[in-house]
Amino acid sequence: MKRTLLAITLLCAAALALPGRARAQGYTVYFGEPADTALGLIPSGETRIPVRASYLCSTVKASGFTIRYDSTVVTFAGVVPGGLTPVGTSARAGLYSVSDTGTVCGSDVVLFSLRAVLKASTNGAFIWTSVDSLTLSNYTGDQALTERTTIGQLCHATRLFGDIDGDGSIDSRDALIALSAAVGLPIPNGYNLVLGDVDRSGTVNSRDALLMLSWAIGLPITNVNVQLGEAAPDACPGTSPPGEFVVFKRNGSGIWLLTPTGTASLIGGTVPGDSAPRLSPDSVTVLYACQDSAYSYYQRLCVIGTNGAGRRHLTPASYYTLPDLSPNRTRTLFQYGSGGALYWGTMSDTGATPAYYPPGSTCPLYAYGASWSRDGSRIAYTSGGFNLLVNSVCTTPAQARGLWKADTSTTPTLPPTFVQLDTAYTAYYVSPRWSPKGDSVAYVRGADNRIWVVSSAGGSAAVPYTNFAGTISGFDWGPQGLLFSLDTGNHHPSLWLLPSQNAPIVRITGPATGDWQPSFRRNP
Repeated sequence: MKRTLLAITLLCAAALALPGRARAQGYTVYFGEPADTALGLIPSGETRIPVRASYLCSTVKASGFTIRYDSTVVTFAGVVPGGLTPVGTSARAGLYSVSDTGTVCGSDVVLFSLRAVLKASTNGAFIWTSVDSLTLSNYTGDQALTERTTIGQLCHATRLFGDIDGDGSIDSRDALIALSAAVGLPIPNGYNLVLGDVDRSGTVNSRDALLMLSWAIGLPITNVNVQLGEAAPDACPGTSPPGEFVVFKRNGSGIWLLTPTGTASLIGGTVPGDSAPRLSPDSVTVLYACQDSAYSYYQRLCVIGTNGAGRRHLTPASYYTLPDLSPNRTRTLFQYGSGGALYWGTMSDTGATPAYYPPGSTCPLYAYGASWSRDGSRIAYTSGGFNLLVNSVCTTPAQARGLWKADTSTTPTLPPTFVQLDTAYTAYYVSPRWSPKGDSVAYVRGADNRIWVVSSAGGSAAVPYTNFAGTISGFDWGPQGLLFSLDTGNHHPSLWLLPSQNAPIVRITGPATGDWQPSFRRNP
């Protein structure tokens, strides 16, 4: 065995002379792969889940990671050093925290690995992590950064990468088999060489053998792209039903209807240029921004039955978009263009020019999205940095950038009372949505790209509700929770459900289906 180990070491020494990697700016932290990832876990033992960073080249003076997970499904037994050396961990139900330091450099490098143990037979749970703090030190000085990671799905697996002989461990025997394959020796049946490509090069070579041997004698594995000790996942479970009727836009298609049991179908008569659907309380009618032809930039507001029948225009041909439907299904609220004037109308309109909002005003609000409260008495809207027009006709005081609530409960024909809900944020806000009880408003802080929640009464600070990497492309809030579209880096967003804050998330569509702008039916 000693001769075998020496031969492996000598034959593989050249594998250590790897080409250098260029320094890159910025970074992203993620589980497994830099996209929507299936993470294999062995049900009866411990599996390592790598936490990687791409485009990070610096000395990490201090960092803090918080992994969120379903503690009934998986637990963490510790951390294995990678490019970073853990200096402390702490755990409580559903949260596992890691702090570490070190120097890392590469377009794809393992920061550390989590020693994960699957606790139950449940297959398909999701985990995610937030990077709470990351202080880098390089030639430009110290720099504090924050970043969020992609989501990983925990899936059952039966084999580990590196365990070629299938005995449940990675040892010198596996390294010898890999080396034999690399030099062209015949390999007996029953060995899975696919699991021997631990460096992701596409072949089993002497470097794979050296990595397996290093693992076997307890050396840390910090090499780029290495999947040694990770599980090869079996087929992951599919999507979960939303529990309520949902409409959404699918890229390259039109408006789709999703039933409470999870059956999705295209609404006939809708086209790829249609967008921003809102579903009526009876799940029969869809209000949306419709495109008259595939080559038209302008959109009207349209209504159509979920069966594809009865399509008609509510507004003239112009750039009307982002509509919302009142709970009693009689009124519409929408805007002109992106960050344009806010209008309202009725569902019985037939193409006439709509009226400005506030009611009876010649001085419109300018918004990046608006929505009705569940009782129809109030709206929430984002001013998007635009001010109210102020001149001899429009005497309403100018509104600064921010998230606002307009109270129309006294009468719909008088100017409403305005309450600013979020004053702490200086960038832009999008897509306000009311909570099912009407006591809170959720919205996306644009540059931050998280969903935040603030009291609808005003006077209190907003709190972050999500902490996911990727782009949120529309969301809604219903009794089932927050339904949102998330692109985790593959440019094909899918729909997810967060039943409550910090709860395990559930995939509703996808992956890679290109679904966005979801809407529950408009229940009061």
